[in-house]
Amino acid sequence: MKDRKQKIQHQTLVLILFLNFSFAQNRDTSEVNTFRLGLVLGAGAGILTLAHLQQYSSWWKGELTKFHFKDDFNQVLQADKFGHAYFSYLISDLFGRALQWAGVEKNSALIWGGIGSLLFQTYVEIEDGFRPNLGFSTSDEIANFIGASFPYVREKIKGLQVLNYKMSIFPSEKFKSGAHRFIVDDYES
Repeated sequence: MKDRKQKIQHQTLVLILFLNFSFAQNRDTSEVNTFRLGLVLGAGAGILTLAHLQQYSSWWKGELTKFHFKDDFNQVLQADKFGHAYFSYLISDLFGRALQWAGVEKNSALIWGGIGSLLFQTYVEIEDGFRPNLGFSTSDEIANFIGASFPYVREKIKGLQVLNYKMSIFPSEKFKSGAHRFIVDDYES
């Protein structure tokens, strides 16, 4: 059961990280396709619900405590900060492109993509703030903001369009042996 769960988690992460969504109608328009917009919002709500359930199972299950801050800036060579920025960027970019596919004007789509990403990532930090072994991390939230705003900023500052995130993950022996519940917890990978 544990191996099957890890395999599903790994496949989900691979899908999120490497699947390049290519929307046929990636254009600015003043006519929003309500059916497509409904698909985008419904799929987004479903994905966020699944992400919540995964995070609850991996990190949040158990004892609650009074909301507190715990910054972890100097840990694991800031790999966690890069991860926060990267996943915020992925959510923002995907949501922004999906909104464009639904007919939302590009500038607005990029803004809403960033807002949606930051709201979700802030929700994650708030949940962390109620966990005794975690805590709301200000440096994580700053990384979330940087990642969520990057697609919009890159669009506005033409010189930044040459920059893009790239990440490679190779499961470590510790992960393969079951030392981590989810591969994003294994910074060695």
